[in-house]
Amino acid sequence: MRTRLLLPLLAALCAGAPGWTGTASADRQPPDEADRVFIQPVVPIDPTRGLDRQGLLHLLATTNVWPDLRQAAIEALRRKVSGTGSVLIERLPDFPMHRVELAQFIFATQTRVAAEPAREWLRSAEAPLRFWGALTLVRDGRRADNEGLPELTALLQQDDDLRFYPDAIDTLLARKDEPALALACGILKKPKVGTDVHCEAILFQLMLTGRPEALDYLLARLDDPRAMGEIRGLWGGSEVTRRVLAADGFAHLLSEWRTDHWQPDSPLAPDADRARQREELKTWLKDTFAKIRESRPVPLRTLKGVRAGEGKPLPVP
Repeated sequence: MRTRLLLPLLAALCAGAPGWTGTASADRQPPDEADRVFIQPVVPIDPTRGLDRQGLLHLLATTNVWPDLRQAAIEALRRKVSGTGSVLIERLPDFPMHRVELAQFIFATQTRVAAEPAREWLRSAEAPLRFWGALTLVRDGRRADNEGLPELTALLQQDDDLRFYPDAIDTLLARKDEPALALACGILKKPKVGTDVHCEAILFQLMLTGRPEALDYLLARLDDPRAMGEIRGLWGGSEVTRRVLAADGFAHLLSEWRTDHWQPDSPLAPDADRARQREELKTWLKDTFAKIRESRPVPLRTLKGVRAGEGKPLPVP
């Protein structure tokens, strides 16, 4: 009965609806522009507007609306509100569908009380939750027992799509011990590192460690023979066609790390000239790594928040 009543109503509505492209009925013309109803977009209200630090903590502790809690957590992290991590830990049972994002927020607060819930996250069937649990314990757990490191290693060894590795690099490098540094360099074995432009900062960070795995990787990329395409143009007054190699693109990337304004030749340069310049870059890389390992100043730019030459080099095997 309900369907029989609705169908004529829907047909009538569609026949005269604004924007309807079908044929209107003979006795009902499309409405004039003045008759159209325009719906104004609803601008969401920021629940954190006007709140001081205590107000943010109160909102975090009391709201049962996930978007409001999420916005409050983002704002509390931005303002570095003390106590945010403890409050978020208490809210974990209230938002079971958002445990992964809550775990990420809790990790970002750097609260020392995160280790206890992190041990529970390791038992989760969700790989992202296990990841944040393991990473939290690598940073805040029992260092003498390498707590969290075996679980994190198992996840990262299978992380060919780089779902987790980029988020783990800073924490692993900050530990400055051999197991963590070796695991950080494990990202260099992932094929996607060579194709993901977002990995440039990670390569730069690993270079600053002075680790031999990083040097070997960068040198190998300068020998990458894969053809990325062809380019046509004038060189020396003549029309030429050159194959552009993956090594050429990586040489250009490395040139942007230098402070001496060194630039590779155009891809239109002869193959032998470009190969010679890549050999020059290899020499520069080896010299730079030697300076890093000896705690000498290094001629590198600041890249994406990573400051070259600060601190001492990390230990190498």
